[in-house]
Amino acid sequence: MLIIQEDVSSNHRENQEFADRYWSISYRKNRSVKTNIHFSNRRPVLTYAELQFDEALQLLSAPDPSINHRTAYELYEPTTCSWLVNSERFNRWLNSPSILLLSGIPGCGKTVLCSAAIERVRSHVIGKSGVGLVYFYFDFHEEQKQSVEGLLLSVIVQLVYQQEKLPVQFRSLCDDFKERRGKLRGEKLLKALHATIEQFRRVYLILDALDECGEQQGVMSLIANLVRSHAGFSILATSRDTTEISRSALGQVSTNVIYMSLDNVNIDIRTYVVNSLSRDPKLRERPSHVKAEIEAALTSGSHGMFRWVECQLQCLRSCLTLTSVRETLRSMPKTLTKTYDMILARIDTYYQKQAYEVLQWLAFAVRPLRLAEIAETLIIKPGVIALSEEDRLFSEFDILTIGSSLIRISNGDEVRLAHYSVKEYLMSSRLKSTALSSFHIAEQPANQYLAHACVTYLLLLNRPERLSLESFTKLPLLNYAATHWQDHANIAFRAGYREESTKNFLCDILRLMDQRQGSAYLNWLRVSDPDDWNLQDLSKREQDVPKSLYYASLLGLYIVTEALINRGVDVNARGGLFGNALQAAAFQNHHQIVYLLLQNGAEIKLNEGLHYSALNAAAVNGSEASFRILFDSCFAGRCNDSKIVGSSLVAAAASGNVEIVTLLLDHGADVNFRGNDSVALNSILAGSPIAAASFQGHKDVVQLLIAWGADVNAKGGRYGNPLQTASRAGFDCIVELLLDYGADVNAQGGVYKTALQAASASGHQSTVRLLLERDANDTS
Repeated sequence: MLIIQEDVSSNHRENQEFADRYWSISYRKNRSVKTNIHFSNRRPVLTYAELQFDEALQLLSAPDPSINHRTAYELYEPTTCSWLVNSERFNRWLNSPSILLLSGIPGCGKTVLCSAAIERVRSHVIGKSGVGLVYFYFDFHEEQKQSVEGLLLSVIVQLVYQQEKLPVQFRSLCDDFKERRGKLRGEKLLKALHATIEQFRRVYLILDALDECGEQQGVMSLIANLVRSHAGFSILATSRDTTEISRSALGQVSTNVIYMSLDNVNIDIRTYVVNSLSRDPKLRERPSHVKAEIEAALTSGSHGMFRWVECQLQCLRSCLTLTSVRETLRSMPKTLTKTYDMILARIDTYYQKQAYEVLQWLAFAVRPLRLAEIAETLIIKPGVIALSEEDRLFSEFDILTIGSSLIRISNGDEVRLAHYSVKEYLMSSRLKSTALSSFHIAEQPANQYLAHACVTYLLLLNRPERLSLESFTKLPLLNYAATHWQDHANIAFRAGYREESTKNFLCDILRLMDQRQGSAYLNWLRVSDPDDWNLQDLSKREQDVPKSLYYASLLGLYIVTEALINRGVDVNARGGLFGNALQAAAFQNHHQIVYLLLQNGAEIKLNEGLHYSALNAAAVNGSEASFRILFDSCFAGRCNDSKIVGSSLVAAAASGNVEIVTLLLDHGADVNFRGNDSVALNSILAGSPIAAASFQGHKDVVQLLIAWGADVNAKGGRYGNPLQTASRAGFDCIVELLLDYGADVNAQGGVYKTALQAASASGHQSTVRLLLERDANDTS
């Protein structure tokens, strides 16, 4: 159990700034070499509370919005954005809970405007007790910043750090992350968020770029849910188009929309141009009348697009005479799309291939790449197990020359596409039909290229000498390749593998995963083991790692799994965190692989792996498709052990999956099954189904189990009985439900002896009061 109790300063700015700083530390830790060496960029001495918060932050791996915020606010120009933050509508939103949506065309400065709004709200909440500020930037550069789960995690952690006492639901969330290997259902996260918000009387949530979220409808439903559930909730969001929003669940909630007018944006653009001309090392040396011409031309031609202006300024920097300035201004493309055409057309013919490769990597990398990493990609030739050293850049910064103004560097050394519109342009069908079609990028072939490059890079490790910290300096893309090759491979394989290039790619994957052909397989797992992404062990031995079928199944690589089976590997080989390939695939809900393994003789074994059986693994993670395949296999005679079915009921109850619980009960599972205390999946799954559901707060499952005759006084498990279990977790509604159905309020057993002592020791004052009201003996 992660024990997190702290007393933090009531100064909200200090809280927020410290949280921002910790996010940055955590993010850099996750990007750097994962060793036991402590990261040095932090306070010399941390308080116990700070250390506990850092531990939780590392465990949950919540996305870091402070990086986006700092990058955006660095682009903020003094006096700009005042038309919004000083407006009557903004201040009305600031002072009364509501939803405010800012809508504008691509490239009009919505993200910078969002950062200014955040700072305005931050100054507004200083010193106000019970008022929280949280924000999130949806970002096409990072997968975790495109999902509802990423948003939920980030908001929860931000709010938690602003509290004087951390809620028990946060500790429970951390425990669940440990138990489920970081895979939680949305309901659990939402429940934790609601409980966290309840600690505040007012919360401001600011979201940037809803249009960059890959799960936009889910975000809209979440916003609507939060507004309906909490009276003191104010939400501000930026987005391009409001059509989809009006059609979503958010359309059912009163929403104020501000359309960013051309007049307001152009005033800010003029300020941006004037300031750029005065501080740019080259442009500031131009005569005042030349700068006046540039200012007038860019302001009038911008049509409200900062991004367009930024690109034109980049071109004007290379103008050395008045004639060239005027010619550049005269021939400026009228649109952003035409501007991107011009930028691509001006790339030196010799470097067009390198430019394409760089743009491809930046468009589909799972996370932002550092300068050294993106420079390294230029010397990798997929399928050629040797680096092309002659193609290595003299300087990593030459990447910026090759990519021109389509890319930018931020956060120190991270290289990104300069704007979301760049990726859209590169993937557009329009580009594919122009003379610049060689720059067109498509998702499947691009991901295959990246995956094959990563696998090729890992095959360089097929050598006897051991890896060391120096290896990461010599091979700067090593961490990325080892951690993310399968992410790209899964996308690449969606379209099948009939093309010759894909077959060659598959052959190289099989070379990597062939333990008989050298050290590449072992070295890959030394750098990044999918069983534990946060653990890097460069001394790992061959006997420490499971067979390749295990990892192919765990990672959802169906084609690779099939190829390995066709080679005659043992489908029941033991090894790995989950014990065998079947349990690994079941936990991750790779149901097609589950079926494939069963068809080829995989057995649903007892007493193996983290979750005791594959059926348990599917149940505990709510993997319904995999569970049904495994369940049908059990009842088709593949296994008839009642312990497997019974323990799966406990697991399903713990996960809160009503459908799986009902399925098991309908087929005769014992509603009062008691897990074996020696089977240490965790303490809860060693108890009864009703205790498991009680600890996780699944009231609907508790009610269902009671309806099927569950014993509310069933003994067993770490906390002795369901009532003590619910009291330990602090779920008052379940405590009351159990008592209403006859639970003994003074029952003895478990680590805390009684329910009252469990609630008291866990700091649940409302639960203590409830138990005392129901005649709990306070002298027990």
